[in-house]
Amino acid sequence: MFEDDEMMQAYQLSIIEYAERIKKKLPPIPEDGWKITICYNNNIYERRWRYTSKIKDLKLYVQSEIPTSNKVELFTPFPRTLYDNDELTLKDAGLWNNQTINAKLIKE
Repeated sequence: MFEDDEMMQAYQLSIIEYAERIKKKLPPIPEDGWKITICYNNNIYERRWRYTSKIKDLKLYVQSEIPTSNKVELFTPFPRTLYDNDELTLKDAGLWNNQTINAKLIKE
């Protein structure tokens, strides 16, 4: 994919910078918010959110933690629920405090 080490380093740096920009877009972490656990590739990412936070915020969080510029899909395996409406709040999407969901990266 990369012709030399310099190109690979430049790519990695750009992805890290992208993740840092995303982190600045995330809402502040509330002290008494809902804890949502996201599992991706055998890694666990936990964070507190307001129930009024949106699905797109969770997806941005995943992109900032991995980091990646790929599209993020959030779902529960059983019963299978796909959280694909980015504008829904956590509450309106049917999520709750102490919920665990899964993340998958989709190459665009």
